[in-house]
Amino acid sequence: MASSFCKILQMSVSSIFATSGVDLSESPDWIKVISEVEKLSDVQIGGFPSRKPDMVPAENCNEQINVELAKCQRLLTLLVQMPEEYLSLESSSLYITYILNLERLLVSSLLEWRSESCSHNPYQIFRLLVTCRKVLPTLALASGKVNVTGSSKCSLPLPWLLKSLSAVIGVQNSFPEDNAFEAKVAIFSMLHYTSYAWLLASKDQFHHEIGSILSDRKLRRKRKNLKPGTVEPDISECNLQSVLQLTDALDENMHKSLTTFKDEFLHKGCQDLNKLSSTIACFQGLLWGLASTLDNKSFRMKLSNNTEMMTRINSSVLSCMNFTSFLIKASFLEDQPSGKMVSSDTKGVLIKCNLEEQSCPAISDLEAFLSEVQHQKLCLKKSLLMQIFRGENAEASFFLGQLFIACSAVVRLNIQIDLTSIPWSLFAIVVDIAQFLLLEFSRSEEMPHQFAFFWLDGAVKFLEELGSYFPRFDPSLSRDFYSKMIGLHLKVIGKCISLQKKEAKLDNQGKSCISLETSRLDEFKERLRMSFRKYMEKKSSELHLLSVIVAVERALVGEQEGVMANYEIVCGSSNGGEVSSFVAGGIDCLDSILELLLTGSKHLEGTIKEHIQNLVACLFNVILHLQGPTIFYDNVESIKAYERPNSGSVVLMCVEILTKISRNPFFFKKGACHMVQCLRVPGALFQYLLQLQIVNISSDIGTSKCAFDRKFSVELYAISCRMLCTAIKNHGSETRDCIALLEDSVSVLLHCLETVNVHHVDGRESFAWEVQEAVKCASCLRRVYEEVRQQKDFFKEHSFKFLSRYIWVYCGFGPAGNGLIREVDEALKPGVYALLDMCSADNELQNLHTVFGEGPCRSTLAALRNDYENNFQYTGKV
Repeated sequence: MASSFCKILQMSVSSIFATSGVDLSESPDWIKVISEVEKLSDVQIGGFPSRKPDMVPAENCNEQINVELAKCQRLLTLLVQMPEEYLSLESSSLYITYILNLERLLVSSLLEWRSESCSHNPYQIFRLLVTCRKVLPTLALASGKVNVTGSSKCSLPLPWLLKSLSAVIGVQNSFPEDNAFEAKVAIFSMLHYTSYAWLLASKDQFHHEIGSILSDRKLRRKRKNLKPGTVEPDISECNLQSVLQLTDALDENMHKSLTTFKDEFLHKGCQDLNKLSSTIACFQGLLWGLASTLDNKSFRMKLSNNTEMMTRINSSVLSCMNFTSFLIKASFLEDQPSGKMVSSDTKGVLIKCNLEEQSCPAISDLEAFLSEVQHQKLCLKKSLLMQIFRGENAEASFFLGQLFIACSAVVRLNIQIDLTSIPWSLFAIVVDIAQFLLLEFSRSEEMPHQFAFFWLDGAVKFLEELGSYFPRFDPSLSRDFYSKMIGLHLKVIGKCISLQKKEAKLDNQGKSCISLETSRLDEFKERLRMSFRKYMEKKSSELHLLSVIVAVERALVGEQEGVMANYEIVCGSSNGGEVSSFVAGGIDCLDSILELLLTGSKHLEGTIKEHIQNLVACLFNVILHLQGPTIFYDNVESIKAYERPNSGSVVLMCVEILTKISRNPFFFKKGACHMVQCLRVPGALFQYLLQLQIVNISSDIGTSKCAFDRKFSVELYAISCRMLCTAIKNHGSETRDCIALLEDSVSVLLHCLETVNVHHVDGRESFAWEVQEAVKCASCLRRVYEEVRQQKDFFKEHSFKFLSRYIWVYCGFGPAGNGLIREVDEALKPGVYALLDMCSADNELQNLHTVFGEGPCRSTLAALRNDYENNFQYTGKV
């Protein structure tokens, strides 16, 4: 298949370019190619050439060219979507060769293109170039999974990726006006894919070269029979030279970019941030490639023991950080006469604090920084930052995001190999910028601009890596800053829940995204959850863990530090209450804490057990305030729709967490009063839906703007049934003591199944489920009946009560008076038979006969018994 694919691609490319004899299968001389691109780039600075070279699209066949460009675009898109099973090492290598050659042609064409008659083609060519760059990381990743030998057969030419990106980064200025926005998005995509390609390729090279050094040493020791402690000369050091040469190329590129930045920004007041972003994107990709490689402990030890290599890496990282430091200070800090950050009088005292004796110098410096950062006062360029926040400066948004990611890579590397001579004072500025922007995000009342996710993702990545340091610090020294970071996570996660409205879920897996905007928001929220978990690693101190639990507990009761309105949970009208986004953030973070505990983080067990009673009570308090008919309505159309979380989504999250807690009684010991609430909640919530179905109550909001949300109601019904099943299974004795509450909730859930929208009529049926939705709900309720049967030792004497209620509703004596349609009844029948299986003829069934008397209910019972005996009851026959 690879050969056929490449043959088709070759034919399309040959049709596009006027030069004859274009062979995409040959591996080019990249030194020569890069030299030619550099010459073309130098010409572009002084003006475009008047002569059109040979390697450009033909002028008289625009329509045919566009057709072939579109064909190439579809071919490469197909390659991106191809399953990994179809990408072998050989085929991936072939694909990469063809695509790199195609990139070479496209870049040259973009640099040489000057024909006005075909002015729309440059943008099409650039789109194809972006797609090529998108395919390369996909192929590199796939080849790395199948390459078990550790060879670099599919390695990417990193210098080409850098030079080609720098050469075409300003080409969007020649695109038509109507393609301006799309071209801007394409430029950012090009930067992103190039950075990712650098990460994968550098990781592959670092892994291969360091691994070969380890293999060579073992082989030499085995051959010479050297003792483990014997000193031997370094060998295979040249293996890393190819990688380290890349850092030299990046250093040179950084110096050029820095010179240009100083001339344009500091003197003329303008700058091409995309060129700077291209350099930072490649460098942070290289740093993250090294960091990913050093996740291997043996690689870390080998590199740490190699003085020469560590010196080169420290030098490269320091060069990157100096470059980054200058850009951040020049771009985002107001000019200060002293050129230094202003700090409080406590600075000297904090530096003299006793640090842990085992901390290395680099970590000690950062520990002092973490203590100082909360006292430093930085003069940020808030006007520029607000432009970035509102999405008005897309280039600056991407530029800042790349700076965040580069800093996070250095923070990760410092933990792995203890970097020295790193300007840690820079991170005070980075932290302050991240806090400023994230707090603005938490206070906003509208969906963020799509360009805002550039810096949002980068800021959260930086905070996540910073969280790895707290287990290494003195808790009393860093507790205030730690608490501030936890509070920031609560606020931002809560705002994400508000922006997601009715789509907010504890777990985004399997969730269908309505748009690209909501998809990016879901991904961002998941990154926030990952960052929050990083602050509770296994080595975290009890003081830090206690700070997390206290912060979450305060959030759940609506108490926010530093805010005058201390209680952010209100009842509202008779239709239901509302909570702030901070409360919703506390609920989501509580779920993250429980997930950590249930997946093996035993260090949380003691702290959680001490506070679980209070946390459960807080969840019930939220449900109590929010319950009402409005939770069953769809999103309200309002200019303040994003100001507060959707009440229905918050209730659903609370019920899910309570179910999770009930499912694990070993970790979470709930009191008897909490079991009472668990059994009461399903009935209390769905009695409002029952009222809507029967009486057609209209909300104060108005049904014209917020229709019945059937999808949400089905999800809440399912999790409510799961909550009852969990209580019956894991807390049978406590549930039996509250059997009346269980019967009431099951009755309410059963009554909701009476009203089904069979004929799609308006009016009262607008609050009814469709047939398939009602069947799904009935299947959930059936499991409750079956769980009662499983716990017959506790519930045998109460089984006839559940059966009696079912028969009454089936015969049309329920609140709606509709009975159960055939499809719903069939879904319920296995559970009803399970109840019959518990009933004895002498006691429970006799009681039912007495209660029903003569009429349809007794006939229904007789029919049920007959069906049960013929189709369900086990008689011992095989």
